[in-house]
Amino acid sequence: MKFTTLVIAAASVTLLSLSAQAQTDTTTIKLSDLETPSSPAFVLLDAAPTSIARPMTSKAFSASMLSIVNQNGGAVEFTPYWFIKNSKMTAAKYYGLKENGKQNVFAQAKLLAISFAMVNSTPASSYNVSNLSLGVRTTLIRANKRASTQRYSESLIAINKKLASFIDSIAQDPQIDPLSPNKNALIAQKMAKLIAADSSYQQARAKIAGVVNEKPLFTLELAAGYNVAFDSTDFKAARTARIGTWINADYLAYQNASTYLHLTGLARYIYDKNSKNSEARYVNNDCFDFGGKVELEVGKFSGGAEYVKRLYLDNTSQNTERIAANIRYKISADFYVNGTLGNNFGKNALLTLFGFQWTIESGNEKVQIK
Repeated sequence: MKFTTLVIAAASVTLLSLSAQAQTDTTTIKLSDLETPSSPAFVLLDAAPTSIARPMTSKAFSASMLSIVNQNGGAVEFTPYWFIKNSKMTAAKYYGLKENGKQNVFAQAKLLAISFAMVNSTPASSYNVSNLSLGVRTTLIRANKRASTQRYSESLIAINKKLASFIDSIAQDPQIDPLSPNKNALIAQKMAKLIAADSSYQQARAKIAGVVNEKPLFTLELAAGYNVAFDSTDFKAARTARIGTWINADYLAYQNASTYLHLTGLARYIYDKNSKNSEARYVNNDCFDFGGKVELEVGKFSGGAEYVKRLYLDNTSQNTERIAANIRYKISADFYVNGTLGNNFGKNALLTLFGFQWTIESGNEKVQIK
């Protein structure tokens, strides 16, 4: 009895530390659904490929470059959480599944992303304006499909049963001495062999990996940004040009294999100080944006059309809109190109944009099965 108790205790401790010790990767799942949308720092400047960014879970780091009529710039975004090796991030916590089997729709709120952007523009007045902006975004709500949650729960039950049988097998192995100083290493090696050789365990693990990387049914994202503008090369000429906060809500309307149809809505408040009065002084404007986007993903290609109406609450004569179509192509897992054609906010504001984006993983974008 003492032998069995010691072995089971040691095996349990080892199971929790297998991945951290990198003795086997069979207890971890790589997150392959991570992407990076247009960063809020870009969106705030009306310089992003899309003004309505479909919510996505970001990789550790991304960089974007763009070329637009009378503007050019770049942005970087990083997710601090992925730079910390956190063995406590299990598949269930990432996916949002509680112990009672119910969903935790707030599970990914901790994966906050921070972005910085710089855009140089040449307004009609012919002087150069440099814009620096800071943006943040996070997923407030992520609701998964009920059928997916059920598949996850069933697969997790199968894995738990298998692990229990593996522990019993180790407990009865006469070659493992519970009093040996290297018993944890022996147990880990034995456990790794049992896991690798069991096809039903691998099948259950594959099912969990598939569910964890599925696109959610509904996502609500909160974003905000702050913009400082320089009308000349003098640092003292800095002024607060724009502050904004907004939500993006995405609904997965259709899915079939690698084809997805997204419907995304936007509501955004902006404090804007970029327009001048008759005395050539910047004036304050409170603006409200609202709009929608339809986007179709087919394999590596995605394309969409968006419409955003901008209302100037204190001066309705400045009301404007953005109508644009955009495409995005995934050249590789870490490199994307995109293009946009349409009309940007403002009068006669032709929008033609070409840009590219690349992402970098920290190596921590993975989760423990348990």
